[in-house]
Amino acid sequence: MASSRFGERLQVEAERQREQAVTEKNRVQDMIGRVAASLSVLNDFSTRLKENIATTRTISQEITAAFTQLTTSIETQTRSITDLNESIQEIEQAVESLAAASADMKALSDNSVRLTSSGRAEALNLSEKMNRVQGVMEQSAAIMDELHAFNEKIHEIVEAINQIPSKRSCSP
Repeated sequence: MASSRFGERLQVEAERQREQAVTEKNRVQDMIGRVAASLSVLNDFSTRLKENIATTRTISQEITAAFTQLTTSIETQTRSITDLNESIQEIEQAVESLAAASADMKALSDNSVRLTSSGRAEALNLSEKMNRVQGVMEQSAAIMDELHAFNEKIHEIVEAINQIPSKRSCSP
């Protein structure tokens, strides 16, 4: 009996260990199933993550290209603004130069007007003096004509006087 009890216990123990082994097997298979499901979810997540990384890389490259274009555009606009500013300064200098030249021209014009007025006054004065000189010359010419006439009369008188002695010597 003792051996039959021992055999029964051994069988009960073997049955219990078998059931425990089946339970452990089922538990391990369940774990493997869950690990497999987790791996599938993890693989799906990894695939989506890779796609997101690729999309993010593409977006990043597009943003970099856009910023490069924006930077180039800003640099071009900055150069254009600098060129425009330089052109405005050149125009301002040209306007200032033109204003100075215009002021010089006005001064020269005013001086020309003053000189023309002065020259006109001097020309009128000279014309009056020339008229006076002409009058004096006309008077001188008249006096010379009178002197010439007197001179001829004197010459006639002198001739007449010179002829008087010769007429006396010819007359008996």
